[in-house]
Amino acid sequence: MLKKIRIFFLFIILISCQSKSIIDEYSVKEAKNYGKYVDTYDKYIYNNETIAFSVEFDYNWEIKVNYDKFNDFEKKYADYITTDYGEVLFIGYNDLKKIGVRCVSEDLNISNEQYLKDFKNSLSRETVSYKIEVVSEKKVDFKNYTALNFVYTAKISRNNLFYFDSILFRNGKYNIKLDFWTNKDYLETNKEEILKIYDSLEFQSVYADVSADQSDDATSDKTEEIPDE
Repeated sequence: MLKKIRIFFLFIILISCQSKSIIDEYSVKEAKNYGKYVDTYDKYIYNNETIAFSVEFDYNWEIKVNYDKFNDFEKKYADYITTDYGEVLFIGYNDLKKIGVRCVSEDLNISNEQYLKDFKNSLSRETVSYKIEVVSEKKVDFKNYTALNFVYTAKISRNNLFYFDSILFRNGKYNIKLDFWTNKDYLETNKEEILKIYDSLEFQSVYADVSADQSDDATSDKTEEIPDE
């Protein structure tokens, strides 16, 4: 059952972002650079040299970094996401705890608030179809950085309510979105796991080519409330 849910939810964000015709267009095989960022997954640590951050998992996680290792559905998702300025960094699963993860980076150089606003707009078209409800959105101070935490639910059938927990952050010009998703039945047991991984993020540098105001960078210690729209 989990395998089918994984596949379906890889496409929920896809479907909510654009029309089917655009999805089909992006799914067509074409020359794309799936390795813009120098990254590795070794000894349960994902490390991205280009964006200069790392995140730690444990032995229960299967994390896939290379496009060639993705299954057909994951490749379609990566085909859609991959542009001259962005790509899927990794996709993973924890079968023991029934939880999935994916991470996307885009060279947008926009504020965390604008990135969250754009993400919410991409979800809005499917609010009725999947009964998407926002649980919370807030700025959170983790051990090494500050990020925007966006939590929402989506219902794909009467008995399948899914919980999504995302953080959006910057390191220099790079905007990153790290997503976890799980069935409501596993929500309570997975909260600690999600927070543990969020807390494990570390940053090696902030790039010099960002704007003078670096208040939205992950490594900044400035904390602000998210303004009401």
